Amino acid sequence: MTEDSKEEFLVESKKLDALLRQQEIFWKQRSRISWLNHGDRNTKFFHNKASQRRQRNYIQGIKTNNGVWVEQIEEVAEVASDYFQNMFKAGTCDRMEECLNAVPYKMTDEMLEVLSRPYSREEVKEALFQMGPTKAPRPDGMNALFYQKFWHIVGNDVTDAVLDFLHSGNMVPEMNYTHIVLIPKVKKPDKLSNFRPISLCNVIYKIISKVMANRLKLILSLLISPTQSAFVPGRLITDNVLVAYEILHAMHLKKRGKKGALALKLDVSKAYDRVEWAFLSGMMIKLGFPEVWVDRVMCCVSTPSFSVKINGKAYGNIIPSRGLRQGDPLSPYLFLLCAEGFTSLLAKVEMDGKLNGAAISRSAPKITNLLFADDSLIFCQANDTEVQVVSDILQLYADASGQCINFEKSSTYFSSNVSVEDKAWIIDKLKVQEVERFDSYLGLPTLIGRKKYDSFSFLKERVWKKIQG
Repeated sequence: MTEDSKEEFLVESKKLDALLRQQEIFWKQRSRISWLNHGDRNTKFFHNKASQRRQRNYIQGIKTNNGVWVEQIEEVAEVASDYFQNMFKAGTCDRMEECLNAVPYKMTDEMLEVLSRPYSREEVKEALFQMGPTKAPRPDGMNALFYQKFWHIVGNDVTDAVLDFLHSGNMVPEMNYTHIVLIPKVKKPDKLSNFRPISLCNVIYKIISKVMANRLKLILSLLISPTQSAFVPGRLITDNVLVAYEILHAMHLKKRGKKGALALKLDVSKAYDRVEWAFLSGMMIKLGFPEVWVDRVMCCVSTPSFSVKINGKAYGNIIPSRGLRQGDPLSPYLFLLCAEGFTSLLAKVEMDGKLNGAAISRSAPKITNLLFADDSLIFCQANDTEVQVVSDILQLYADASGQCINFEKSSTYFSSNVSVEDKAWIIDKLKVQEVERFDSYLGLPTLIGRKKYDSFSFLKERVWKKIQG
């Protein structure tokens, strides 16, 4: 082989390698596999995963509010637009002030300094490079990879745009334009409540939101009650799991004594989508956030417009008046601030001696609530006084914040020494169903008996479904 032939062969080999890398990246993005890093190039697995995902997310049709099945894409889009327009329509917040009165001022001078200091260019760059590079493209057609790859070219312009908003508060409407993507929660969804709405925000907006979220995380553990474990740095989901397991086990073994206990597991419907903006603003002011911070947050929250993506195409123009977007980096932390209103109400009645909670022994501390975002577990004594207190708090929090507690899907578990008569009265009062044991709490079984196989068989089934898929 001559020197020219060798050189030509090497050039062609490099071109082939480059094409194979591009093909691998394409299929990796299309398959959306986050738990597998760089498998074999262009394998059958990637093709199957991508095709399966596309088939699962494809919307064949949907039922209207009247139960009529529609399949035309324009009709499906109209049903979806009407659904989200009603979902994001603000309520009255009748009892907001009554709820906010229980919220204490928590801000310190050090925390105010963290939130109020000028934003730097380094914070903007750090926020961008913390973002997943190959997430789904946004309304502008870009993902974070473009900005990360060409930061040396676009970095100054992007940083100037982000800092302009953070320092002046001027939000360009196009920057906050958002696509809603519908992710099915069940195998064959036939109505919009069977879908999880994920918001695809423009990358520039996400950088703004990420910068603010990074600031808020620094002080979050000082603001949020210790019974809330979600999204707070230094707290783990296993903290709640272990405490809940011990309390439920103690309740199961408690067969004597006049004082019974109950655990109430709440199901909150569309928790993020129903957050009232007035309540969020009131919570931040009550906790002591500076006025400039509240203004920037409310500008981020209240200026978006939505289109719903149906099978790859965007339809409609929805202008919301409440709700937090699932997909906005700031939303989880803002939801915790709203949920702090609920824990503040529980803390107040606990301090007044009206709620005693449950404990694993006489000398152990009593626990009244365990929260993981919107996943709530409430403990109280099984008597008419405390049950009435819990019922009143749930109603007050729902009226104030816009949250909708689905009592039909909520359930209660009683300690073994609660009489049948008391159980019947409490169930009728709370309008929930009684269970012999909670199937799971935060994805894990609560009470495990001698039949270990039955308790953990769901793990085997879940892995088997992954393999079969």
